Amino acid sequence: MRQSFETQLRQMNEIARDKAKPDNTEEQRKKMDIVLDYQIEKAAERFGTPEKTQATIFKLQKRKQKVMAKLKEQLAEIDNPFEKEATVEGASRITYQDGQLFCGGREITLGELLTDGEWGLDYHLDPASVPRVIRKKYFIEQARREIMELLDRQIVTNESQSESVDELKKEGYIRMIAQENQEQSGKYAERMVKNLLKKIAIDQGLDIEISDADAYQDMELKIDFIIKRKMAARGVNVETNDEDRIGIQFTSTDSPEIVQKKERQIRRAKMRLAPEERIRDIALISIPLREVQTLMREWNRRKQPGGPDKLWRQSTRADIFSKVMRDLLTANEIEVISSKI
Repeated sequence: MRQSFETQLRQMNEIARDKAKPDNTEEQRKKMDIVLDYQIEKAAERFGTPEKTQATIFKLQKRKQKVMAKLKEQLAEIDNPFEKEATVEGASRITYQDGQLFCGGREITLGELLTDGEWGLDYHLDPASVPRVIRKKYFIEQARREIMELLDRQIVTNESQSESVDELKKEGYIRMIAQENQEQSGKYAERMVKNLLKKIAIDQGLDIEISDADAYQDMELKIDFIIKRKMAARGVNVETNDEDRIGIQFTSTDSPEIVQKKERQIRRAKMRLAPEERIRDIALISIPLREVQTLMREWNRRKQPGGPDKLWRQSTRADIFSKVMRDLLTANEIEVISSKI
């Protein structure tokens, strides 16, 4: 996101956190309301938006605070020796035995557990058998996903109303909102590829982290998701490289015209890469995937753990992994991991 907008969100977050304190006096609440009104007014001036736009962004920030408060309660409950099991309506029960997770008698990997929320699957982790570290990871991932959705809404709300954003990009941000619930092969393919990579990284214990691009990175830099290599080998020495990040734009078409258009977009995006993005390169990955809608329909009939990408052939999964990871892993690493997928 824009660095100036990130700064603004930090300021709003401090106000939201202070306003949420239960022991505030009436005088303190009035003072905070004055500070909030001032921040909203200045933000509206800075970004060229109506004040009601910034008020909406603040409300979304308060919702992010609630997500974090809920996460804090969940983590505290896990550490409570007198924890009571609370069922979750509509959630599938997860148990743990002999080092393996199970859902309805079927094995489920940790990677599947942590990514299936993107496909609308909810799980209830049995506190008597599932290790605390796994349950904590699950709740943290839930919160991260909710906060990312709220952040994207904040970005889209700001950019689509800002006087400094040209009309074409404003329309693009508005389309993002309109397309949220639309069935699109390209959107599904992108999510399937991203989740496949996340699961492989988690289940194979790779020093790779897959993260979502925010709405600004999507629109301005044409990035669909980001890959970070946490440790990188450089010649004889091994050095820590916590920001070896590559932005990925994925396309499921092999149309020369579309691929060339996306290549031009990426060349322009690279010229706009700012240091605060901490992204060293942007890569276009083109993999023809013509079965996406068929796989989605097949998976939707039963919605089993693992998401629709689990229905891909092993050769398809290995091909996707090798093409996306070619700039981050050695050929030998890719070959070894592909054989395990």
